[in-house]
Amino acid sequence: MIDEESDEGGRIYFSNAGRSLVGEDEIRLISVGVDIGSSTTHLVFSRLILERLDSRYLISQRELLHRSEILLTPYLADTTIDAEALGRFVDTEFAVAGLKPEDIDTGALVLTGVAVRRANARAVGEVFSRKVGKMVAVSAGDNLETLMAAYGSGAVLRSLR
Repeated sequence: MIDEESDEGGRIYFSNAGRSLVGEDEIRLISVGVDIGSSTTHLVFSRLILERLDSRYLISQRELLHRSEILLTPYLADTTIDAEALGRFVDTEFAVAGLKPEDIDTGALVLTGVAVRRANARAVGEVFSRKVGKMVAVSAGDNLETLMAAYGSGAVLRSLR
């Protein structure tokens, strides 16, 4: 028996300090992906199931829990990103998804395109990291965004063949 805390629904949280992954062949996570782009912003909530393969874990299942509406990335008159409007958007999407920030085990925040060049881009990333929970934040300039598109579309794999 693993000594872990759980909520009233019996969900065991992945990031509990006392958790040991030794002996766990399957790990279930709830993840959020946030993309703040030059023109649009959106979120995706997913349930991931990882299974142990020797000494590492591989994602064996992905389940889409909620995909947000696409928001036109809000800017203020001085061309900075409107962090308050983005915060309200995230709060709304959590409510629609039936999730709370403490339900999130992992996630990623990606700032892309012109959004990453805004003076307050780093501050927006930090706000989201505090608001949403355990996340990896990445700023993707034009080069990284192009690479992500090439790999995501399968173009790289196709060109290798």
